[in-house]
Amino acid sequence: MRGARISPYKNFPTGGGTIAIAVGDDRQFVALDKVLCLHGRGKDPRFSTNERRVENRTDLSTVLKGGIGH
Repeated sequence: MRGARISPYKNFPTGGGTIAIAVGDDRQFVALDKVLCLHGRGKDPRFSTNERRVENRTDLSTVLKGGIGH
């Protein structure tokens, strides 16, 4: 996703199909952290702001893949 302005903004596979995740601001990311039980990753410096999530989108995708469906 070259040139992406928000992150995460991606489809992720699940056990029952696919889920689309699009987070427009930092507060939404903190809420996503709680919903997916990411254990505080919303406070991880790599993901603390949208700009940082865009810079670290590959790492974030890995974290989200691990949290979906668990």
